[in-house]
Amino acid sequence: MKYSDLGVVVLAAGKGSRMGAIKQLLPWKNGNLLTHCLEVVGKLTNAVVVVLGAYASEIQTSIHQLEHYDVVENDDWATGMGSSIAAGVKELTKKRSIEKILIVLVDQPLISYTYLEQLVSKHEDKKSIVVSNYKGTPGVPAVFGKAYFKDLRDLNGKKGAKNLLLQYKNQLEYLPENKFTIDLDTPEMYQHYYNLFGR
Repeated sequence: MKYSDLGVVVLAAGKGSRMGAIKQLLPWKNGNLLTHCLEVVGKLTNAVVVVLGAYASEIQTSIHQLEHYDVVENDDWATGMGSSIAAGVKELTKKRSIEKILIVLVDQPLISYTYLEQLVSKHEDKKSIVVSNYKGTPGVPAVFGKAYFKDLRDLNGKKGAKNLLLQYKNQLEYLPENKFTIDLDTPEMYQHYYNLFGR
């Protein structure tokens, strides 16, 4: 199902220093981590913004599918995820009528369309925030209603999404914990899960 009022920000700006490789380009199924992420979120909406930072030119040269998406290069990516979220949300809301925004990470390839669709369908109004549940701690993927777009645009390296989720903790709706909300941060983790799910 596609949602006409939904926009997605794909965060793919990090350096992945612990991985020792360009994480976004690591093989996964028929492509790599970034193309896999785009394939999944593309089933939800056509309004997708990809935020790049480290290795932006290498990634854009390697992934021709990016020509079909709005791509933002965040020069401040090293200051923290908040600046990448802000850059993506600014681009996403600049010329579209969006009521809710889903924020996803490129390095969580085990997350399925079904899980993301549950996040989106649980979102009810502009003051709603639906979050992933990490043993009681809120995190992304998460869906933010329109009431929080300005807050998202104002994020920076020092003020990231976690601060925002704490600020509005009474508005949060949690999805049940899911064992597949895993960040692939090290070569060992990547190889383990690639052998199980990524071939």
